[in-house]
Amino acid sequence: MWFDKWCSIGPIEQIVSRRDRYDFRLKDDMVVAEYRQLYGDSWPDEWRRKYPVLDQIKVPELKNNHDAMWNRLNIQERLLIWNPGASYNCHLCDIEVDSVQHLFFKCDYSKQVWGKLKEKLLFRGLSNELHVIMEMMAIYPYKKQIWSILTRLVIDASVYFVWQERNKRCFQGVKRNSEELITIVQDYIKVKLLTLKVKDSKAVREVEQKWGVNLMKRM
Repeated sequence: MWFDKWCSIGPIEQIVSRRDRYDFRLKDDMVVAEYRQLYGDSWPDEWRRKYPVLDQIKVPELKNNHDAMWNRLNIQERLLIWNPGASYNCHLCDIEVDSVQHLFFKCDYSKQVWGKLKEKLLFRGLSNELHVIMEMMAIYPYKKQIWSILTRLVIDASVYFVWQERNKRCFQGVKRNSEELITIVQDYIKVKLLTLKVKDSKAVREVEQKWGVNLMKRM
């Protein structure tokens, strides 16, 4: 978030020194979603006193977690241009450069996860390219039908948990194989499904059978 120009005054890194960011333990590759978890929609009081111009700059809002992930990976791609000798390979496969286009879902690891989850959707022919998936969902009208809700839930969960796995490997050295992650994502989706209030229908019964859940018991 420090290097992106999302206000007319310029990137925050041109206003707040790296030393000040370090004193608050704010990483160079921090994204807006992470910052807002710590400070909400405000700048630290110490910064505002030291840099009054911050009173004219609002902490940006992100529409969803996809934006945050996109921002961080775009930074890594730019860092590779600035420092071509460094290694920024994918933390999941260690073959190609860590990028949005690769991580979702061209990486062999994430492709296995996404491929398995697609089998439990109505649209099995969904692309392995995130931008194609998002474009499709943008034009696909949001409906309260169970398959529509499930498709969006699977996409969001797949992106979130692949991103989480990438971060665990990157920052904690913790690794889970694709089968383990698939199980985690499926369990998460089942829990979410059980929170839905549904009426008996052919589609609901299909989802119950495919996902091994009993949605009607909640009625």
